[in-house]
Amino acid sequence: MKRIKILAVDDQEFNLDLIELAFMEDINVQIMRAINGQEALEILDKDDDIHVILLDLAMPVMNGFETLLRLKANRVWSQIPTIVIIANTEEKHRALHDGASDFLCKPIDVEEVRLRTFIHAKIKDLQDQLKAFNQ
Repeated sequence: MKRIKILAVDDQEFNLDLIELAFMEDINVQIMRAINGQEALEILDKDDDIHVILLDLAMPVMNGFETLLRLKANRVWSQIPTIVIIANTEEKHRALHDGASDFLCKPIDVEEVRLRTFIHAKIKDLQDQLKAFNQ
């Protein structure tokens, strides 16, 4: 399996730990952490090899909705699958409308995080291969 780099964005250390736990046995997965949207964008500015973003919506400094809008407004970042972590149905509808690729419900289910992330990483890989082929 190709190396997968995941950016996990959440202000709760416990949730970031759960995400890392989900991939603990996967040696080809690297987790990068950010505690708010601003920090996530700074990481993305420096690293152009992120395969999937896991994004909580309720955070200080820059919340997940604002972060999602900035991601989707950027030509490069908009191509990265973004899975939002939601607490209620209203958040789900708004996030999907704003461009989220998928969603996960709280409380976080580590196996679901793992499986959905791998699905979106595979889709991104195939899209990148198709793009390279067509150039």
